Amino acid sequence: MDDAWFADGRLCLNRATMNRYELAVTIPEPPAVLAAALCDAGVTFELSDKGKYAQALLDRAPGLEELVCQPRALEVIADLTRKRTEHFKADLEILLDGHPGVSGLVDDILALARERVPLPHQSVAEMPKYGLAASDIASILEQLVALELCSRGFSINCAACQMESYIEVGEVTRQATCPGCGTAGAYRAAANKPSGPVIRYRLSSLLDLASDQGAPPHILGLACLRREVGGRPLYVIPGALLEKGGSDLGEVDLLGYLAEHLIVGEVKTSPADFTEEQIKKDISLAAQVGADIYVMVAVHPLTNKQKGMAAALAAAQGCRLLTYSGDTARPAASS
Repeated sequence: MDDAWFADGRLCLNRATMNRYELAVTIPEPPAVLAAALCDAGVTFELSDKGKYAQALLDRAPGLEELVCQPRALEVIADLTRKRTEHFKADLEILLDGHPGVSGLVDDILALARERVPLPHQSVAEMPKYGLAASDIASILEQLVALELCSRGFSINCAACQMESYIEVGEVTRQATCPGCGTAGAYRAAANKPSGPVIRYRLSSLLDLASDQGAPPHILGLACLRREVGGRPLYVIPGALLEKGGSDLGEVDLLGYLAEHLIVGEVKTSPADFTEEQIKKDISLAAQVGADIYVMVAVHPLTNKQKGMAAALAAAQGCRLLTYSGDTARPAASS
């Protein structure tokens, strides 16, 4: 219906007086609604890399949104993630400092590492506890297994080829055999309990890569906003690149709407990353797209100073501020 419009929360259209009306009304899908809302400010968007990974996880396992709200679930995921991108890149840049043309080389090495560095696998006993009981960590891992984002299995250290291999439970045989060279061996026991083989866990390649890119906290941000719904329509994408007039505006971690309110948000694992400069940049970007709500999400607690500064800056731009961090982001988690 091309000649309809909304006013005061009502759908309006001009029609001649008739005894009977037949109207063909097409209800727009949420992405179209968001695109139309941004169009008023001349802004277009597409999923960012983090947004693509987070959305792929949610498409694969919608239950992950509930799981990341559990105490220390994000930390458990991070502990099983290959530490290759940021820290590895920083180490490489230090190592190659002073050598000409290293930027492209660092990127090539990172790409190679993604292909060649094996996925880590650990037993519950070997993982950091974060104040949780081993049974709590095992519960998080088993929920990831149920979501098909993690597998369980055994490990073999081969005495012949000196390689360590991970064997999923479904492929375990009575005799432990190295899948590389075929040499008979033994399944690994826990380092502190060498009495027999122990179950080890390994993330799926999708969750590992998404976690390496920092996508799971974006899903926590979605879960936080879900609490604000109260029966109102909510649509949020977990990361977007914004463009206006052919120029890049920047990247936001949360973009969407709650009822008639446009949302822009930033998500950080460490609250220390919410510097005054960062908050000013975020709220300026929110104002450029006409956002009504600016959202700050931090896995760990924000300070009152950070919240007060953000509230003042948001108010100056005419934005409502929503903050979620520590206990308010993960209600059952201790700060």
